[in-house]
Amino acid sequence: MPRYPWTDGPEYITQCPIQPGSKFSQKIILSSEEGTLWWHAHNDWTRATVHGAIIVYPKNGTKYPFPKPNAEIPIILGTFKLRVDHGKTYLLRIINAALHEALFFSIAKHKMTVVGTYGSYTKPLTRDYITIYPGQTSMSY
Repeated sequence: MPRYPWTDGPEYITQCPIQPGSKFSQKIILSSEEGTLWWHAHNDWTRATVHGAIIVYPKNGTKYPFPKPNAEIPIILGTFKLRVDHGKTYLLRIINAALHEALFFSIAKHKMTVVGTYGSYTKPLTRDYITIYPGQTSMSY
């Protein structure tokens, strides 16, 4: 994905801060990304609460390079509960929105298969847990 550094960085360094009550639009050009990305604020501590998922699905007529899940669940790490049906596969789109901490993510009595990270697919890798660093995303089932 083309990166535009003048809109991705600390306030007063790469751009002036967006004032409360004002609006800001940014055009994002996706080239070959598929997967989970995220957006977030950069000033003060707003990054802790002003953020969200960007999900780029496969192009029409193409498939995931892994078995299609029954459902997809975006998770921004924090407090959450998942209700799932036994025997179904769920693609978890995990985002670490923490400012400074790497987090460990696992599901009790379940192995995780990582199939992507930050907008691209990876060779499937099965683990008991995943470590996800600040700003990182992961797609796992």
